[in-house]
Amino acid sequence: MCPRLLVLVSTFIIPWGCAIDFDAPFAQSTTEHRDGGWEASSGGSGGKTIVGGSGGAAEGGSGGTSAGGTGGSGAGGAGGTSGGGTGGSGAGGAGGSAAGGFGGSGGSGDEICNNGKDDNNDGLVDCLDPHCKSLGFSCLPTPPSPWSGPIQFNRGTLFTCDEPWPVPSVSGKIGLHFDGQNSCPTCGCAPSTNSQCGLDVTVYKQEGCMGEEGDSKFYLGGSCVNVGMQMFGPHSVRPISDMHVMGGSCDVQTQGEVKLPPAQWQEEAWTCQAQMGGGCQASEVCSPPAQGSRICVTRSGVYDQACPADYKDSSWVVYEGIKDTRSCASCSCSPATGNCSGGQMSVHDPSGTCTDAGEVLKTGQCTNLPIHPTMGTFTLKMIKPGGFNPTCTPSGGGLEGDVTATNPITVCCRNP
Repeated sequence: MCPRLLVLVSTFIIPWGCAIDFDAPFAQSTTEHRDGGWEASSGGSGGKTIVGGSGGAAEGGSGGTSAGGTGGSGAGGAGGTSGGGTGGSGAGGAGGSAAGGFGGSGGSGDEICNNGKDDNNDGLVDCLDPHCKSLGFSCLPTPPSPWSGPIQFNRGTLFTCDEPWPVPSVSGKIGLHFDGQNSCPTCGCAPSTNSQCGLDVTVYKQEGCMGEEGDSKFYLGGSCVNVGMQMFGPHSVRPISDMHVMGGSCDVQTQGEVKLPPAQWQEEAWTCQAQMGGGCQASEVCSPPAQGSRICVTRSGVYDQACPADYKDSSWVVYEGIKDTRSCASCSCSPATGNCSGGQMSVHDPSGTCTDAGEVLKTGQCTNLPIHPTMGTFTLKMIKPGGFNPTCTPSGGGLEGDVTATNPITVCCRNP
């Protein structure tokens, strides 16, 4: 037998003395399979698809003598032993092994839905692609400034951001409340033990309320007091007020405890971001679906106006922190007050015994002081009013400051 050699360059080269049967089929089919392979139209005993048929025998026979079988779809068919079979065009088909068949081209993958590209070369970008639609991707309006989004808004206690919203963004809290009421101690004042009744007076250097004058106060710690060293002091006096309480203070008393329950939140809230895709109108983005939550837009501050038209189904205000300035004001007591009516003050001889009749000081009336000629003293006598019970007015003890939520963010959402 003379071996046959068929080299595919630009022409068939036939060795001398060898016969070629041109009636044997070797033509390539043009029928494409759905999975990327090609169907062989002939080739003797070689199969049509999946696995290529084996090459024909040396002499042309019914099994096809020249052309190797065509590689099937899927894995490329093996080349014929003489003539080069054409490799399958399936997903990564191997070329023929004899005289260089054409290797199969790789198949295309799925569309990536958030990169703005046509990844599977079907002319449909992201949200236009049926694969992305089947995953729930859809075109959503871009919010007007200063709103930002879309984002996924989550509420609960487990802070996670998973695909297709993997990027954590804002975290905060919703629903500020208190367990219990604020309360502060009640302020009070003990009765004064050191208050006196007295008079505001104008004193004069000379008798008859003449000469230089000055202001003073007459009040007593006891019922009869000798006032000394008045030789160069006042010699007459005129009261300018009625008898009233002078001096004295009260000790602060409190009742109750400070109770300022800590501020608490109803629930946690957080947002997650995702890369947006294309395939939408200029004012839209291709958004992944919400994963058991809502798709929303956000803006800083408390916004009490209408939400954007496409995100107005529900809204929340999320806060990032708390500022607590609460305290109870300190208690204090005013100066002592009381009723001194019925009391009186009188001046007496300088003996300090208050045994003489004396002269009662009266408001607006000038009284000469009985000054001792050598000692310069005189005596004052106080008759306290009956039922004198000076008291003080309490103040303070109220709640000061408050609790405010800080760094608010308004969230407006569309229904799932």
